[in-house]
Amino acid sequence: MIHSPAAHKNRLLIVLTVILAVGVIVLQPLSRAAEQQNVIHQLRIYEIFDSNKKAFHDRFRDHAIRIMAKYDFKIVATWESRKDNRTEFVYLLEWPDSETMADR
Repeated sequence: MIHSPAAHKNRLLIVLTVILAVGVIVLQPLSRAAEQQNVIHQLRIYEIFDSNKKAFHDRFRDHAIRIMAKYDFKIVATWESRKDNRTEFVYLLEWPDSETMADR
């Protein structure tokens, strides 16, 4: 093994580069998580009837989504579920914070 000052300096430079790279990789997701800490998710559930299910979905798709987008509603997901012989339309909204949610 060579113990010259230049070799020592190169090893130190490599170690510091690795430490810096690991720090960036680890801290970047943590900073994003801190930014999203105040995010609020709101679950909305509506009963829909089989006789007008198609009309409901068409109206939600063609009108409600457009209106909600105008007022900065962020729809994360939509789905249909069955509970006790009832059909439910479910959607999940995301708000940046509780104040924004309360304003809408």
